[in-house]
Amino acid sequence: MKSRLVMCKLFESLCILDERNPSHIDMYPPEDWTPEEKPVPRVGCYCDNCHSGQDRLAVIAIDLLEVLKKAHRVLRKSGYGMTEIDIAITKAEGG
Repeated sequence: MKSRLVMCKLFESLCILDERNPSHIDMYPPEDWTPEEKPVPRVGCYCDNCHSGQDRLAVIAIDLLEVLKKAHRVLRKSGYGMTEIDIAITKAEGG
């Protein structure tokens, strides 16, 4: 439960133009934009998240979690048990 809350907070911190941000669909419904018209995330954007730097930090955190999860899968396939990566992932996801 905590991990979902942490990930939700990370996604809420993304640029409002980023489709992973839960508020994006409310502000930019797909039927209102053609792919050519749709604004590009972070390019000249001054939404609260971009302006305050939250977007940049959220992108870094999400990318790092993905790298950790990939490393975790590789280690699990190799037969390793609980590792420092397991602990880091658990902590990062709010566990």
